[in-house]
Amino acid sequence: SVKILLDLSSHVRSLHIHQQYINFFFGAHDVEWASIIIEMFSKKLDKLYLQTHTPNCLSDRICI
Repeated sequence: SVKILLDLSSHVRSLHIHQQYINFFFGAHDVEWASIIIEMFSKKLDKLYLQTHTPNCLSDRICI
């Protein structure tokens, strides 16, 4: 999922991600999402909208 996001951010200027009710953001755990998002913005992407229903999912800790 991380590779897909990075590849996609090379081709689109904006991205809307709607997270459903699962325990980990994009189903991935032990991922440092802040550095991934920064890398996405270093590519073509300049707008990112994240909508999540699970708190604390953008850290490297397990989502509650």
